[in-house]
Amino acid sequence: MIEESKFILYAEDDTDDYLFFKSSLANVRPEYQLIRASNGLDAVDYLGSIRDGNPVPELIVMDYNMPVMNGFHALKIIRSMEEYRDIPLVLFTTSTATHELEEYHNLNIGIFWKGISLELLGDQIIEMLALIGKR
Repeated sequence: MIEESKFILYAEDDTDDYLFFKSSLANVRPEYQLIRASNGLDAVDYLGSIRDGNPVPELIVMDYNMPVMNGFHALKIIRSMEEYRDIPLVLFTTSTATHELEEYHNLNIGIFWKGISLELLGDQIIEMLALIGKR
């Protein structure tokens, strides 16, 4: 039996970080495919185009520091979109700024800090995917 693909929307402007995430995802959960957005605005625009036949992601992961629109601003917009309220949102960052942590919590946005090893990233991806269905 062939398992149907599942999708994660991942907004990341750094190609190396994107490829690292993609490789790790393929190792731990190969049934998931990534939809890439290069910044927060592209992610918001993608979600607006789902009515045109694009797949609905089961999880949305955002880098924080991106051009055009940062990940947190995009996640706040996405959280306000009624049709995507049940999709888990994750901020995935190298930023050590914690002044917005309470707001992330209030908006039910998970936060993960980027690691440096493929093994750690695989564990983080498994934790992120565990958020699906918990909203």
